[in-house]
Amino acid sequence: MKSKVFSIGVTIIVIITIIVVFGFYFKGNSESLNWIKDLNYEENQVHDMSIGFLNPCPSIPVMIGDKEMKLEFDTGNAEGIFITTAIKGKVDYDITGKSTELNADGTYRGNGTSILLKSVNVFGEKYSNVKSSLTDWRMYGFFKINGTIGLEYFKNKVVTLDYKNKKIAISDKPIDYSKLQNDKYTLLPLESLNMCNDKDLLFFQGEVNGKKSTIYLDTGSNRSFINLEDNNKATTVEVKLGDKKYKFKNLKHDKIGFKYKFEYPLRLAINSDLLKCNHFVITIDKIQNNLIIYQN
Repeated sequence: MKSKVFSIGVTIIVIITIIVVFGFYFKGNSESLNWIKDLNYEENQVHDMSIGFLNPCPSIPVMIGDKEMKLEFDTGNAEGIFITTAIKGKVDYDITGKSTELNADGTYRGNGTSILLKSVNVFGEKYSNVKSSLTDWRMYGFFKINGTIGLEYFKNKVVTLDYKNKKIAISDKPIDYSKLQNDKYTLLPLESLNMCNDKDLLFFQGEVNGKKSTIYLDTGSNRSFINLEDNNKATTVEVKLGDKKYKFKNLKHDKIGFKYKFEYPLRLAINSDLLKCNHFVITIDKIQNNLIIYQN
């Protein structure tokens, strides 16, 4: 009898523990989605996005013809949209010639095929006869990707990416900045540069190891890095964005090859590995040309 009472007691304790743990989890998860209300998104403007276990770059569903394909949301894609050989033959397109593929900084990446996509649908926005390219997925690294889509398709919109909750939200309404909590959100004006095809790339100012710097953000790259031209070879940097300070570890050194004339030296590329592991929520305001960062 005592054994039975003991077993029932243990079971009750386990059940209560599970309820408490899940209660805290869902409460925390709900609180981490407060940005939806703060930024005035409606329920139908919030969508799921995918982030791989190994590949931290976010992917979103894009309709190409009558087929839904997951393409990486790539702020480093200045051209608009491209697909890779990973989905060759799975979507309809017309071949129009050959293409030369470039990295975000304008350096040569490789050759591809110019194609025309008859129809593309991005969260309800429809486009016809879209100029694109077909390239070998191995040109972009170890992770097989279907292709990427850039900010060309989110002009005059506000886009938020939540790496922890795997959500993306899109709105065409301007943000009311007076309603944002200054201690919660960091507002960073985006650099307005006359860069022809690269005008949608994301550059902003901050401090890197105490030095005023220009910083580049690329959601389509899976490894953040410090500019190779910086003589400091440390892999850990202290970064100040607005009034908030961060310490980013295990960065590699590489050349950030953009040749534009910035007010301050281009010292750091923040990419999806840092955005994911630090649980960042980033809002790209292409209406008022700002970047908003929140950490959940």
